[in-house]
Amino acid sequence: MQLDQSGYNKLVLGVYNRKKVRHELPLSLVQSTPGNIRRECFNVYKERFELHGAEGFGKDEKILRDVFGPGEQGRKFMKTIEDFEVDRFRPLDKFLKGEPKNLSNRDLELLAWLIDFPHRPHAFGQNIMLNDEERAIINGEEGTVLPPNKEIHVAEKKEEVPGTTGEKEPLPQEAGTAPVINQGVHDSYGANISIDKKTGNKWKQLIAFILIPAALIGGGYIWQQNQGLSANENTECMYWAEDHFEPIACNEEQKGRHFFPRNDKVMNEFKMITRKDTITEWSIGKIGYIKDNNIIKYYTTEGQYPEDRNRSVKKLTQRIFDNDSANRRLSAKDSLVAKK
Repeated sequence: MQLDQSGYNKLVLGVYNRKKVRHELPLSLVQSTPGNIRRECFNVYKERFELHGAEGFGKDEKILRDVFGPGEQGRKFMKTIEDFEVDRFRPLDKFLKGEPKNLSNRDLELLAWLIDFPHRPHAFGQNIMLNDEERAIINGEEGTVLPPNKEIHVAEKKEEVPGTTGEKEPLPQEAGTAPVINQGVHDSYGANISIDKKTGNKWKQLIAFILIPAALIGGGYIWQQNQGLSANENTECMYWAEDHFEPIACNEEQKGRHFFPRNDKVMNEFKMITRKDTITEWSIGKIGYIKDNNIIKYYTTEGQYPEDRNRSVKKLTQRIFDNDSANRRLSAKDSLVAKK
């Protein structure tokens, strides 16, 4: 499909809006400032440069040159972006904040580059293969395509009541299970449970009554073992107090705190590093880090992230150290510009 400039602009903005609704945009674009946009440009360029090398910027060379000017030899546009005047991002910043403003073609191409729009840059007469979502955007049918991970709930068919003949239908046999014989079983309280259509749910409830607590106990035991704990150590707990763990009785009211089984080794060794100026190249491979909402947090060692049990604090790498150091330099420059 061939797109004129108007159709191309519509497609870029449609993809941007979809990413915004799906929470797929970085925080620096959701909560934009001119300084945040420049910082995101630096991060995007550095990450793609390290991933693809200079030869991977063929289609982006024109966009970057039009926005930032000629790049330097070797590291190309990295230094150019770092020194770019922050005020020149204000038109794009106003647009991202929802102010009614038409973007220039240059700023629109910059946005396409930041959100990694696959059909950038626009070229007259170019044939583009659009997917279903992109065609829906062009045709104004954006509501017809569900966002990813959107659950579609289908109402379950209600069980039909058997006829009035007095006969009872057998319980449907599930795949991989032995046939159920309607001879009745006794639960732990001595009550007879007849296995038939009407009372089959009681049998399921009994199974759940037995299996669910067992699964919870087993899961808790495994989690404790992964944390280096034994079952009898779970009589005391600890919680994350902003930058370190504090001991606490497990039966205390949580008040929004997440309780962990107490681990004296973790309490002594795992702490947040609150002064980033103490982090040097010597720290690489020795301390831990995690990126949360585009913010790098540092810790004295690796381990489970106390603010999200499903994530881990990993060893600091050279790439993360270089990126965060550059971002802090940019922040310092932005502060000086703001004071002026």
